[in-house]
Amino acid sequence: MQKQEGFFRGVIVQNNDPDRLGRVKVFVPHLHMALIDVDKEDYDSEFYFGEFGTNYQAKGKKLVDLTKYIDKIKFKLPWAEVSLPITGGGFSAFNSSSNKASISDSPTYGNQQSEDEDHSTGSPPGADVKENPPSDGFSSSSDNPNPLGSSYSTQSYYNAPKGMFGVPQVNTKVWLFFLQGNPNTPVVFGYSPSASTYKQIYDDTNYPSGYENNDPSKESNPEDSKRRQLTAMNYKGGSISFNGTDNEEAVSIAHDSGSHTEFNNSGKKSLVMGQSSKLVKGAQFTTVEDTYSFKCGDNSDINVAGDIKIQVGVADYAAAQKWKDTAANIHAVKSLPETQNSGSDSFFSSPISKKSGKNPPCPACSQGRSLNTLTGGNGDKDNKAAIAGGQTSFKDSAIKSAMNLFGGAKTKLGIKDAVKEQYPKKEKCKVCNGAGTSPSTMGGNYPKDPRKDEIGNLYLKSAEDFFEAENALGNGGSIILNVTKDFFLSVGCAANDLDSIRINKTGAAHDIGIKLDGGKGLYPSQVVSSVVEKVHVDKFPGGQFTIDAQQGVNLLGGSGGFDLSTTGALSLYGTVAELTGEQLNLSSKSGLNIATGEVLSLKAPNISIQSDNQTFIKNNLAVDGNVVCRGGILVQGELFTQHITAPLCIQETETQDILYGTADPNSPKIVGYIKVGQVFNTSNGTFTILNNPIPIYSTDSGKKADDGCFYVYPHSHLFRNLPLTLKGTYEEVRGNAAGIDGNTIVESKKVENGLTAPDIGNMTRDVGVGLSNQLNAKGFAPVDV
Repeated sequence: MQKQEGFFRGVIVQNNDPDRLGRVKVFVPHLHMALIDVDKEDYDSEFYFGEFGTNYQAKGKKLVDLTKYIDKIKFKLPWAEVSLPITGGGFSAFNSSSNKASISDSPTYGNQQSEDEDHSTGSPPGADVKENPPSDGFSSSSDNPNPLGSSYSTQSYYNAPKGMFGVPQVNTKVWLFFLQGNPNTPVVFGYSPSASTYKQIYDDTNYPSGYENNDPSKESNPEDSKRRQLTAMNYKGGSISFNGTDNEEAVSIAHDSGSHTEFNNSGKKSLVMGQSSKLVKGAQFTTVEDTYSFKCGDNSDINVAGDIKIQVGVADYAAAQKWKDTAANIHAVKSLPETQNSGSDSFFSSPISKKSGKNPPCPACSQGRSLNTLTGGNGDKDNKAAIAGGQTSFKDSAIKSAMNLFGGAKTKLGIKDAVKEQYPKKEKCKVCNGAGTSPSTMGGNYPKDPRKDEIGNLYLKSAEDFFEAENALGNGGSIILNVTKDFFLSVGCAANDLDSIRINKTGAAHDIGIKLDGGKGLYPSQVVSSVVEKVHVDKFPGGQFTIDAQQGVNLLGGSGGFDLSTTGALSLYGTVAELTGEQLNLSSKSGLNIATGEVLSLKAPNISIQSDNQTFIKNNLAVDGNVVCRGGILVQGELFTQHITAPLCIQETETQDILYGTADPNSPKIVGYIKVGQVFNTSNGTFTILNNPIPIYSTDSGKKADDGCFYVYPHSHLFRNLPLTLKGTYEEVRGNAAGIDGNTIVESKKVENGLTAPDIGNMTRDVGVGLSNQLNAKGFAPVDV
């Protein structure tokens, strides 16, 4: 047997070693051609040494296709051992204390098992992962969105020899030598890529240029001055490449599907063509010192079993406080009132404000207001003695004046004329308590604080402090969420709907009106209502949602509206709380309370208050304007009226002849009766009305009174009263109350129920029923009564 010294180049024709030792069979053409029985048609053809496969044969030449001889070649060739790198090869360890070698990955080094013993003993943690693959948080759902969620299995190389292992593929060109020159003991020690192989690995841009042999300064093309280098490890399923080209250095790991990860001069990039799954059994820490962007083309699910803490921006509290202090100095000037009238005693006022100026006159007693009034009013002594005639008795004076007035002697009543007097008196003013100046600064004379004009200069002087503080805070600190569909946030596991109030349906009574109680007068009317009280509610372990916004909170909603509801109490507070809208509705099941420490102001062109009962106002009701009442007015207590022109005056009733019209001797009126049982004294004794009452008739003054009549004359009465303007018809009264314009007349109806004067009609005097006739019939002479 001839020794084969040196190194030979061949091609692998078989790699399925039956003993699974990683051996291959290599065909070396100039050594093994004698092993081939060449067909006759191939005697005159040129043999081409290339990869097996008809598509790799050279074109334009008459060549022998070795592919058809591959089975004959495999049968006659010996198995060649493949030389592997020495790094990490062989047994993993030798334990000198036990004098045993082991390939076990057990962490218990002293109890490692030999190659011939049970390999399962002392298996490493990774072996359990292989036998029991873990599942992620999406693996247990029925509609599992993660098909890889239960396949976190590791490779099966635990308790195996360490090193680099690989079986070359058929058609791979390799370098080999024969151990001690024996042609039956070939050893493969290297890989010899062909031109077609390099063509698929390299491209023109990364192939070494002339720079490798030439002076770069003499290269006409700058690209030729680059140092170019590429190292690739390519297998079925993926590849690893190292690119050493100048300014293009990169390490890439790629899968045949197109997924790859590359580390380059700019950083790292990854492309996953399918699904990406990651399971971290321990803690994970990720720090990004620059921009972090996340974009999801479909749904995004985040499930956290513990807490989430997100800190946005640099938490430089000292810088933030410096900015606030600088702004506070300027704000102290901005919050100064436009005029120096607030002083330091106001609730929200600038700490540097100063009071200056002059209060205006009191709006009640010092504005030149006056009213026509009678000095002393109803009880003044001068008024009592002012009636013409000098009588001190108002009754006597009124009677005599009336007698003279209707008897033809026109006598003017001597009541004092109304005079204009200031009201209220300064010393009795309830607004200023006699000071004469308004306690309010409205309308006062206050100069403008000159510091208000220095705000612009304050900003310029503080610009450097603002810049330093903002520079320390950085540009971050904002969270912007753009949600094109819905945003749903659920906090907590169970709804805390425990009762937050207790309600007693009949727990309170409120005055709601005034009622009339027969002869007893008026009394406050009450209604039973509910008492609603807060109840302390224990907080659940979870479910609290808190927003602490140091600057402000803005909530903007579209036409879908904004609903805020809670089973507990709702508290809203703000220095100025504003609720605006085209319409504002406030409703409550048990009660609505509106309270303020000072003034409640309701402003509207029209205000309507509707109640099934009365509208009750406790204490005093003041109206600056007219009061129009559609129904009646009932007053229990004193009724006081201050009229503008004359608070009190003497008025006269209308002149009346008789009670129900003028007297006519032919058609007399019965104006009364002498009742049964009435006793009269006459010259002949006493006379008693026994059977029927005797009618009394009226007759005009100046005419002789007939039997059973009495004289009547035109008369009136004087009385102290308000200067009322009386209307003669219902239409006139209703017309004034109809509306603001006074033009719409409210239809009047006849007053019934005995309010009008009854029509007694005309009567003819009965003969013999007069008082004198009655007396004469009994023999009694009438006396002067």
